[in-house]
Amino acid sequence: MAEKQTRKFYSVTFKLKVVEFAEQHSKRNASQVFGVDRKRVREWVKLKNDLQLWAKSRKRALGADRKVRYEEIDKKLIAWFEERREAGVRVTGKAMKNEALRLHKENGSQSFKASCGWFARFKKRHGISFRRTTHISQKSVDITNGLVDKFLRFVIRMRQLRGYELSEIGNMDETPVYFEMPGKATYEYKGQSSVTVTSTGHEKERVTVTLGAYADGTKMSPLVHLSGVRPLPKKDIPSGIIVYMCGSGRKSWANEETILFWLQKLWGKNNVRRRLLVWDAFRAHLTDDVKDYARSKCNTDMCVIPGGCTSRLQPADVSWNKPFKGKFSELYDEWLFSGPVDKTPKGNRRAPPKPLILTWIKTAWDSITPAIIRKSFVKCGISAAMDGSEDHLFGHVSDDETADETAVTEFEGFDPDDVDEVEQVLENLNTELSESDGNSSETDDQVSDCDSPGH
Repeated sequence: MAEKQTRKFYSVTFKLKVVEFAEQHSKRNASQVFGVDRKRVREWVKLKNDLQLWAKSRKRALGADRKVRYEEIDKKLIAWFEERREAGVRVTGKAMKNEALRLHKENGSQSFKASCGWFARFKKRHGISFRRTTHISQKSVDITNGLVDKFLRFVIRMRQLRGYELSEIGNMDETPVYFEMPGKATYEYKGQSSVTVTSTGHEKERVTVTLGAYADGTKMSPLVHLSGVRPLPKKDIPSGIIVYMCGSGRKSWANEETILFWLQKLWGKNNVRRRLLVWDAFRAHLTDDVKDYARSKCNTDMCVIPGGCTSRLQPADVSWNKPFKGKFSELYDEWLFSGPVDKTPKGNRRAPPKPLILTWIKTAWDSITPAIIRKSFVKCGISAAMDGSEDHLFGHVSDDETADETAVTEFEGFDPDDVDEVEQVLENLNTELSESDGNSSETDDQVSDCDSPGH
């Protein structure tokens, strides 16, 4: 198959040089010296007079530095685009074309067609491209920023009041891990019409893994949720892995039972001093039984991350989950390439066995260093220095406590029944901290009734 040739653009000046050389020597020599097909040389020689006229009359190439015909409409359209993107609203090519048509119609221009060529020039002119979404939020940017600010102010107040050590501030998150992760992209040679990625056909089968860690970099053992009743033999479970069997006919999803199990087996240890547990607004985190167990049995203050803010405030989402799954995917790829091949009676390759998956989970979690864990808490503002020296690492936290007197009542991270108590604690915190030890213990009792955030 002959290699496809690309079309080349030759300027008028270049064509005239080729014509001049061809007249002095020959068309054959001109073709060889300038690397141009001889047929093109003959055509340019015939068009010599026209080329000379074009060189004199055209001071610039056609379309070069062309001014926008409707500059005001162009400005209005880009303002419309920026307004929607700042609000986090999806903008499509069809929507931009419709808005351009509307603006031109208002301006009295009926000939504008919003063609593909116009749209391509508009995107190039303003540096706009079609991008894959990296984050989906149910709340607008303004609302999300406000919730982030209120959440961080609450965390700072609780740290001031309780005096948590970094080893007493923790975060946990449940994340799905699929039996195989073949991926949606791979490197391949250019020009290949078919790009194949091998799998065993079990892409939808998964387990749920609960990862937890403390702000000082200490990691908890992963809790792996498996479907079924019959427990795995102990020899098949790597050390440092805890397995929870979810029951017969039930999927390996987290629920209230698994949360209570995690609190008892992992978080409940070493609870002499009061601790702070930060987690997202998953419904199973907010049941009465879970909150009561965390308060009474685990001596824990809970702080719930508002919905839509986990990508900025959850250490696991910010720093752990992606490298954890990336390492797991690397182990799967290596097994698929060089591991043993076990096939079904129909000749299909079996999925990796559960003991091997547990080993991959342990290896992937071990690859997350304590430094990554510590930086994740700082990045989210949860364990940043109290003197403000690390505020630049996670963003601004408002210092104006009187600017919004209803800030606490609007914060979606707290239970509605707890709003009044939390507001009173936050507003009078400085006074409470300066009171006597007896009054301080009374304040602790008050906070214990309101420090369990909900959604």
